[in-house]
Amino acid sequence: MIDFLQLALAWVAAHPHWTLLVVFLCCLGESIIVLGVLIPTTLVLLATGALVGLGSLGFWPAVAGAVAGAVAGDSINFWAGRRWGSRALESHYAQRYQDAIASSRRLLENHGAKALVLARFIGLVRPFVAAIAGAYRMTVIRFLGVELFASLVWAAPIIVVGVVFGASLDIAAEVAGRLAVVLVAVMVALALLVWAVAGAVGGLGRRAESWISALLDWSHRHRRLGRLGEWLADPHQPETPALALLALALFALGWLWMWLWWGSGQAPGTLDTLAWQGAQDLRSPYVTALALGLAQFADWQVYAPVAATVLVTLLLLRRTRAAAHWLAAVAFGTALSLALYWLLDVPDPGNYHRGADAVRFGGRDLVLATVIYGFLPVLLTTQRSEAMRTLYYAVATSLIALMLGADVYRGAVWVSTGLFSVVFGALWVVLLGVGYRRHGAEIIPAREVLPLAAGVLVAAAALHGSAEMRRDLEAGADTSRALGAAAWWQRDYAGLPAYRIDATGDNKQPLSVQWRGELSRIEAALRAAGWEAPLPLSWESALRWLAVDAPIAGLPVLPQVHAGAHQALVLRKTLGHDEQWLIRLWFSGAYAGGTPVWTGTLTRQTSRGALRLVRFPQAEASYDAPLAALEGGVPGFQGRLASHRGRDPGDGDWSGRVWLLRGG
Repeated sequence: MIDFLQLALAWVAAHPHWTLLVVFLCCLGESIIVLGVLIPTTLVLLATGALVGLGSLGFWPAVAGAVAGAVAGDSINFWAGRRWGSRALESHYAQRYQDAIASSRRLLENHGAKALVLARFIGLVRPFVAAIAGAYRMTVIRFLGVELFASLVWAAPIIVVGVVFGASLDIAAEVAGRLAVVLVAVMVALALLVWAVAGAVGGLGRRAESWISALLDWSHRHRRLGRLGEWLADPHQPETPALALLALALFALGWLWMWLWWGSGQAPGTLDTLAWQGAQDLRSPYVTALALGLAQFADWQVYAPVAATVLVTLLLLRRTRAAAHWLAAVAFGTALSLALYWLLDVPDPGNYHRGADAVRFGGRDLVLATVIYGFLPVLLTTQRSEAMRTLYYAVATSLIALMLGADVYRGAVWVSTGLFSVVFGALWVVLLGVGYRRHGAEIIPAREVLPLAAGVLVAAAALHGSAEMRRDLEAGADTSRALGAAAWWQRDYAGLPAYRIDATGDNKQPLSVQWRGELSRIEAALRAAGWEAPLPLSWESALRWLAVDAPIAGLPVLPQVHAGAHQALVLRKTLGHDEQWLIRLWFSGAYAGGTPVWTGTLTRQTSRGALRLVRFPQAEASYDAPLAALEGGVPGFQGRLASHRGRDPGDGDWSGRVWLLRGG
């Protein structure tokens, strides 16, 4: 996964013209009437800015490509308006956007040419304003001048945001390559998810009535089985029988699917295996801590207080129908998830790889959490605007997706089991939501429910700690081994890792230091030789990265990860305004003559900036020159340079030389 990302960045750096062509075409396509709603150009521009921040693209070429595409697309609309006048806005496809066309007319009539600038930030009206400007016979020179300015003030800030994000990824890569990949995956996935939710909400809103009418027509033609449709969709029919029967049918289909998938005791499929291995490749203390926090939202100790709080609030507000449907959502959801739990034996990844196969269905809590977090927006968005519904559903969907990702990462569920749990819970939310909306849905004041529910959610998550995740965060097999002191000094040092272990298949900085001794004594000796502790990283000290002229000694140093653990010691020695040496030590897991052996990196760091927005220390990719930092000796320790046979033959940045130090 990380190799693929690095190859992609290398390809972009080698072929920037193709990337700029994609940016141009996306910005052009977004400006075209009808076609524009299908292209997530904002996401494309953010990704382009991230590539700029990572050094794979130039800033001004990226801005130029985006502006050129936006101007070209709006020029096509402008030309169509001048060529066909109002007929261009009366086509078959444009008839679906009469509200946007009317808003565009008002915007242009009220603001004149400034409407072209405003339209760049108002979504659906963007292409229509340009077409109407052409129909109103705005001069070409005036249109192009305003359009150039509008496209620039629209595209440049979005790309700058992406630049900052890309620079932060570069910083994250200094901490751990895994974390950078997780940040990219989460940001892109959530952006696509929100975009999909917005499209789904708009599409369902326009088509719901026609679908309901078709369901009722079908029900009238099939008087027996069709009664379910009438009970569910007809406001004059009781909905409870239909919901009960549909819940049983949903459970039966879900159980059958999972039994066919797991009931015969078969091994996990390719998708499950790849997802599990990918999660193992991405493990790091930071990601595990993040998963720890997110996974708590899917624990009953968190979602149960939220469910109880919402129920009590609805009863106090005298929204009895909403309270009854909320109780049905939770009660039926609990019954369905418990039934799956007791009737299915599905080993989670952790137990499966330990050989335990007789365990219960691991997606129980994920089903119920999906029901609770998914049905709350249904209640709160009754008779709300499309924008408000989109916001509520996007937040709920993002939370559910993050919980699913956290459970897959920590090995609580296979990806197929987790997806099944979420889809299973979402289907129950849809069925119950249709019944509620068609049978006297009540308007609920969100300001009376949401702040209290959100407060309980945060408080419950803060108070509750997942014992399983804590064990996962703190666990680690005892891999310590004993070496002879003389044997380590002469030859066994070569049996310790040659590179910092950060991501599978990708060697990071070489471990060019091996040090036998107590850590406190090592630190005291280095300080006596002129080394000092760097500025620790905190929210306050991180602001120093914005001081683009600050000396490197005044910038906080990022922690690093080796084999899933943070460094035990980090010290620096200043060489100049923009240069320093940095030594980091980790416990190697080995004892030589009963004394611990520490492995570490010795690097030269320079301060690096991105568009003069941020400036942070980063290690140079040359690892032989920094070895001179220890040539003068360290008080109380004997040292010698040796050659590590574990060096990658293709590594042109390191000769394989490593410092061995031991107490004198």
